[in-house]
Order: sequence, then structure tokens, then C-alpha cells
Amino acid sequence: MYGDKSIDKPDWLPDDPTSDEASQMVLNQSETLEQAEITGYMSGYFDGEGCIKASVQSEESCDLNYRLKPGLKVETAQMAGLFDAEGSISLLASTLSISKLNYQLRPKVQMKQAQDKTMLEDIFESYNDYIEFDYNLRKIHNENKPNRQPTVVAHISSKRDIKNFLAPLLPKLKEKQEQAIIMLREIIPRMERDIHLNKEGFIELMKWKELLDREKPMGNEDRKYTVEYFQDLWADDLDDDAQSDLTHFQSAHGD
Repeated sequence: MYGDKSIDKPDWLPDDPTSDEASQMVLNQSETLEQAEITGYMSGYFDGEGCIKASVQSEESCDLNYRLKPGLKVETAQMAGLFDAEGSISLLASTLSISKLNYQLRPKVQMKQAQDKTMLEDIFESYNDYIEFDYNLRKIHNENKPNRQPTVVAHISSKRDIKNFLAPLLPKLKEKQEQAIIMLREIIPRMERDIHLNKEGFIELMKWKELLDREKPMGNEDRKYTVEYFQDLWADDLDDDAQSDLTHFQSAHGD
């Protein structure tokens, strides 16, 4: 260790910063305090679970026919930290004219960052090396807001891929663990049984949607599609048992 006085520090190695200087270095490299906190959070997870390696690969164009390739392996803890900071779990209700009900429910997992695309893309590719799931990644340029960096969005939409992505993260999530439990244990199993394709089942999924949304900062405010919206819309078609089930569900969950 260079802290050992018996070993000379190389001239090229800078002096160790004080704790205040180190904190300022992080802040100087971050647009906001929030980004600095995210950086620190991810650094802690990487210290605990991360792996930086250099692999040897055959390379005919190299004089030695081999080359060293640096790599980064993203473990579940790093992805959990990033997802807690930047991710979201949603069940979206929208109109769909080709549906028998004229409405549809779609689960979605999304991660968004205002930074260069390469970092998020590399993280997803690395995690995807050993966790099987499909995802889409796109960049939004914020043309109406010239002072903002492009936003990079990665999203997962199929039930299978959402399960594969979230299940390994569940034990390590903090901020979004309750949301992940609702999605994995309540919403997706019901959608796999297609209960949302009839009116009673659709309303039952809407109840779980509202519980999911309750875990988010926005809560259920200013949302057009609610349980009450569909209950009123389909009131003539719902039997007394469905109405009674709604009352019991709301009572059990504090409504």
C-alpha cells in the first residue's frame, strides 16, 4: 500500500484528496446533488458486487494474435441500485378500439437517464448477458428544451421479460421493492390468466394498479382512469358479487 511509509509513491500518482475535496470532485462531475447521490449509491453497490476484468481473446490482426479486452460485469446489486434511482414500474390503462372492452392494460418497466446513451446501453447489455430478457432503448433529444441533455430511455414491456428482469433484483431493491412485489406477485399472474379481458377482471387489475401507483411520489392524483371510472362505466354489466368484491378489496387495503 502507498500509505506504508516504506514504499515510495510514484510521481504520477496524485496526492490523496481530503474527504471534502473528494466530495467536491463528485459534485463537480455531477449536474445536480441528486446525480451525485446516485453516483455514490452506484459506487457502493459496485464496491460490494462489481467486477472489472480484462479477458484474453484471439485477434489475428494483433502481432501476438491475442489481445486484452477490458470488461465490466454488472451484477444484480448494481442494477438494483440503478433501478432504485432511475427506474419505474407501471401498469398503464389506455383505450384500444380493437379490444372487446375498448380498453387495455399494459405492464411496463422503464429506466430513464439524462446522459450519454453508451453508459445505459452497456449496463443493460452486460446484465442481459446472464439474465434473459428483451428490452428497447432509445434517445429523446428534448428539442423544446435546448438546455437539457438528451434523455436515454430503456423499457421492458412483455410480461415474461418483466418477470425475468425484476425477479433477480427483488431481494436487493429498496425504494421500489414494494412496487416490484405487486407487479410480480399480483399483477402479472392475473394477466397471465387473462382475467383483464373481461370487465370484472379488468377492474380487479385496476385495484392493483392503484396500489402500485400509491407507492410512487405522484400517488393517484390527476389520473383519468381509476377503479371508479370503470366501475361507473360498466355499472350496468357488473353483478352484485363483483361490486361486493370491490368493497372487500378496498376495505382490506385501507380505502
